[in-house]
Amino acid sequence: MIILQQEGFQKVWTRYDHLQSDENFRRYEKTIEPENGKSHRVTIDFFERKDLETIEINGFSVVKPELLLTFYRNIHSSDKCWAVMAAKELLQKGIDPIGHPALSAMPKLN
Repeated sequence: MIILQQEGFQKVWTRYDHLQSDENFRRYEKTIEPENGKSHRVTIDFFERKDLETIEINGFSVVKPELLLTFYRNIHSSDKCWAVMAAKELLQKGIDPIGHPALSAMPKLN
């Protein structure tokens, strides 16, 4: 959390913070304003639990995607998060979502 705060992220309170669940949930956000004037909000959600299955990616211990996505059903309105929707779609196709460009690609609006 210290590193995130040093990078300009701030704790954001959500309606999910005090719900009964097995996961301790926290959200941090920051707004990036590039020179073109169109700002982007970066959101990082944290789910903390003692019995997690993790894998190591680039020196970080992360929750297996299949398990992580189950947290979003309980706590997060994933229908508005294109990264969650993209990860679910990739997993349904048998594609590992870790590091996949679809997770950070801006969705095409109809």
